[in-house]
Amino acid sequence: MPPTRKQPVPAEGAAATFRKNFLLHLKAGFPILYVTTHEEQRAEREIHAAAADVKRPVFHWSVTKGWCQSVEGKPDVEIKAQIKDPLKALQELHAIKGEDAVFILRDFHFWLHPDASVIIRQLRDMVYLPPVALKSTGRTIVVVSPVQVIPRELQKTITVVEFPMPTREELGVVVADIEDSMGASKAAINNRTGLLDAMRGLTTSEGENTLSLAAVKHGNLGDVAIDTVHAEKANTF
Repeated sequence: MPPTRKQPVPAEGAAATFRKNFLLHLKAGFPILYVTTHEEQRAEREIHAAAADVKRPVFHWSVTKGWCQSVEGKPDVEIKAQIKDPLKALQELHAIKGEDAVFILRDFHFWLHPDASVIIRQLRDMVYLPPVALKSTGRTIVVVSPVQVIPRELQKTITVVEFPMPTREELGVVVADIEDSMGASKAAINNRTGLLDAMRGLTTSEGENTLSLAAVKHGNLGDVAIDTVHAEKANTF
């Protein structure tokens, strides 16, 4: 069983940069933001932190769960769990909470293809028209998706906020957590620099998985683990 990371990556480096940039967009009243990432949990952790800074609640919608209120560190609270249809999800957004809230749409790229005329029109209406009127309230829609799909009609409406890959320091925390879970003597890391160099370009979850595989395969995170990290990274691209 792979070791469990005992704590989340701290808000340093790339994560802190994203959070500050995202917070600026919230304060400036951008109506629809788009965050492209395979690290949904990591991105949403920073979105939560930014929203908390301006005291805005966070809600999220997915095709499997409908609308839920998302509170960092606590179980989701179902708000309108029966609404699994993407158009209805947008139409019911105004009824979930008053002004000043962040609404995350998970994997909404599936409904932003060029032929989705009703969804596109609905989003355009929501920017200025009541009952939502994103521009005149504190509401912000955030699309979080591993794939960036923005139809031409929404290119001037949706703003992309880049979510960067983890920095060397953030990957270093992943290494340290797994080392702690194994025990320093068993982990036997004799080339931390080489290990981190090999991990560059991986997400935090990919880093965890790759190191866990190396630990199971070799029993330690020594030089042989570096070769395994290189080999596994080659399979991810």
